Order: sequence, then structure tokens, then C-alpha cells
Amino acid sequence: GAADPVGKLTIHSPAAVPCLISGSRSEWDRLAKEVFRSAKSHAQDEDWSDMFALQDLRESDPRIFETSRGVFPAEKLLDVFPFDREACVITKGRTAIHFSHYSIDFGLKIGAIEIMPGKDLKLIQNNRGIIARQLIEHLHHVCEGFDLDET
Repeated sequence: GAADPVGKLTIHSPAAVPCLISGSRSEWDRLAKEVFRSAKSHAQDEDWSDMFALQDLRESDPRIFETSRGVFPAEKLLDVFPFDREACVITKGRTAIHFSHYSIDFGLKIGAIEIMPGKDLKLIQNNRGIIARQLIEHLHHVCEGFDLDET
């Protein structure tokens, strides 16, 4: 659902990936306590993260927070690389595009992201911001040529 007007915490990703979250201070405090409890109960799991905690919490109580479809996964954008009108249409109206580690791996695999000579995967993933900026600037340039309000 959409963000609640009274500030209910909203994760703007239907999969509860915490890449963009909004809500009132009291909602942040409430959910922070829940995430902390989740982390304590999974202390033996070295891979436990805020994302896993939020997904676990939502599985236990689907109404614990709201979700929206405001964030678009970058791998879906990269799947239509090279960018054309379709890339512009599928991202229109989105609040943000999330460049996850997975999407960087995906982009490298399909050739949408060039492998930097001499760079290992961890270093490439640590440059997600630079990669995202370059791809978004390219997308913006491509989309300038289309009237997306045409039917």
C-alpha cells in the first residue's frame, strides 16, 4: 500500500528491501526496536541483516509496516539494456532505482556494466554509487528523446 498519511513506516520496496524507508519518528523507533530484537534472536547467524530482519518481521505480521512499489530494482532496468523507450516507460513515476549488489552482478553478467580492468568484484560493488550515477545519467539522456505521455 501507499504511505499512511499519519506517518506509518513504509518500505518503498514490495520485497521489504530497506533501500528507501519513510515514516514518523515514533514509527522509526518502534521498528528499530523490532529489528534489534530480531538481530538478538539471530545472533548466531553471521549473515543476518536489517533486510532479513524486516522480511522476517513482515512474515510474522504482514501489517507491521507498509510497503509500496516506489523503488524499481536496477536489474529489471538493466534487463532492457541498451536503453530505449521501454527503459523510460518502465521507470516512469518511480521514486528511485535500487542498485543492489545483485543488480551489479547481473549488469556485469549481461554486459550492461563494463568490467573495469584490474578491479575485483568487491571493488566494483563498492562503486555502486558511481555506476548508478552513470547509468541514471545515460537513462535520462535516452528518455529526453521520448514523449512518455503519448498513448
